[in-house]
Amino acid sequence: MIDYQFEDISIIYAGDPLCSWCWGMAEELTSFKESTDIPFYTIVGGLRPGTVDEITDQERELIRHHWVEVNKRTGQPVNFDLMDNKVPFIYDTEVPCRAVVAVRNLNSSKTLPFFKSIQRKFYVENKDTNDMEFYESLVKAVGLDFDEFLGKFSAEEMRKETNDDFMWCRNVGANSFPTVILKHTSQLFALAIGYSTKNEMEKRMQEIVKKI
Repeated sequence: MIDYQFEDISIIYAGDPLCSWCWGMAEELTSFKESTDIPFYTIVGGLRPGTVDEITDQERELIRHHWVEVNKRTGQPVNFDLMDNKVPFIYDTEVPCRAVVAVRNLNSSKTLPFFKSIQRKFYVENKDTNDMEFYESLVKAVGLDFDEFLGKFSAEEMRKETNDDFMWCRNVGANSFPTVILKHTSQLFALAIGYSTKNEMEKRMQEIVKKI
C-alpha cells in the first residue's frame, strides 16, 4: 500500500472520471479548491474498475436516468447519444482512473484539470475512454509529453498505485463518489458525500473547524 504523504491539514477529493455526479460537481469542486489555500489532493475511487463486457440495454437505461438527473440538477452539459444510439462501450473506469494517476505522478498540479478534461470529453463528446487516442490531446493540453505519459500509464507501478487509491477509498469509507474529505492531523471529516455546492462545502468546513 502506498504511503500517502498528505499534509496535516489537507482536503482530499475521492472521485472517478466516469462518475456522473463527479462530473456534475466538477465546477463547484474547482471553485471550492480555488477558494482555499489548504493543500488539495485527488484520489481516484474506482467506480467500475475491471469491467470487460459492453453495457447492456438495461444498464444504458439506468445510466441515462442518472445522467438526466445530473444535467437537470447541476446544469452540467451531457450528451446522451452514447446511450440513445446504443454505441458499443465498455464502462471500465480503471483506465481513466489510471490515466489520472499517471498524470499525478508526472505533475501533481495538473491532476484535477486533467481529471476534468476526461470528464468533459466523455460526457460532452462521448469519446471512448478505453482508447489511448482519447488522452493524447488532453495530456498535451496540460503541458505534458504524451509518450512520457504512455510510458507511465503502462507501467505496472501505475496499476498498483491506482489500485492503492481504490483501496484507500474503501478503507476510509469513501464508497460514494464524489466524496470530499477534510484531514486534520489523523482525523478525517466529510465535507461532501455525493453532490455538494462550493458554499455547502465551505459551510461544512467552517462548522468542523470550530469543533477541532
